[in-house]
Amino acid sequence: MSFPYAPAASGVVDFERFAAETSLLLGVSAMGLYRAVASSQPLAGGAWLLALTVKPQLMPAVLVFLLARRCWRTTGYFAAMLLAAIVATAAVLGTTIWTTYVIQLRALEPYWGTGTPGHMRNVRGLLTRVVGSIGQPAIDATSFGVWIGGTLLVAGALFAWRLHKATDIRPGYSLALAAGLLVSPHLFVQDVVVWTVPLTLYAAALRDAGQRWQPFATFALSWPVLFAVGHFVDIRTGDPALSVESQVAALIAATALIAVGARRLALSPRGTPSHA
Repeated sequence: MSFPYAPAASGVVDFERFAAETSLLLGVSAMGLYRAVASSQPLAGGAWLLALTVKPQLMPAVLVFLLARRCWRTTGYFAAMLLAAIVATAAVLGTTIWTTYVIQLRALEPYWGTGTPGHMRNVRGLLTRVVGSIGQPAIDATSFGVWIGGTLLVAGALFAWRLHKATDIRPGYSLALAAGLLVSPHLFVQDVVVWTVPLTLYAAALRDAGQRWQPFATFALSWPVLFAVGHFVDIRTGDPALSVESQVAALIAATALIAVGARRLALSPRGTPSHA
């Protein structure tokens, strides 16, 4: 009896697989961008940055980091590649493809399943779960303000703590990426995989600086367990509130730990060492 629904089911599975693969691409791109900047490969950095535009709402914090470090060639290559992509796309699909994309994208959000606000593992998702009674428009406006404010705080931290001049770029980059993920206006559940990048890079920075890195590494390795436990609770209770809120709380804690630790590394007498 279920055979007639097989094509539709196959479409859903294919979409979910595509979404997950896109999230993995984001993670690889975020790590690739770090490696390109750390090894002074601006062309590769521009290409990885272009790949990150799949999730444009993550771009502001990352661009702030690059501009603070005066990665002019990387951003220049990125701008050239982006312009070429825009021209090529418009030539094939028509000049209105980009305006239509911008206008229609927000209206499509209710159809993305676990991409709706209540499922997001970020500030917007937390606000939706905790104070949803004030209405989604108010929450969305607040989330937009948090997005802008969070990006400005990243810029302030990079300059105030001189992270933009540190030899080791990992603390500053980890802070920018973690904050960008946390305040992003939209984040699929599977996009949480990108968190592996700032968590891993920051733990490695602590280790190479001679700091106690084991506690943070243990925390970084344990938060996926929190996700697994949360989903088990979802299945048993039918209420995802505890799962979503506890997971976002863990990610907020991770961002705070990275911020405090990055400042400590930047202000320590040894500074942040170079690395291979």
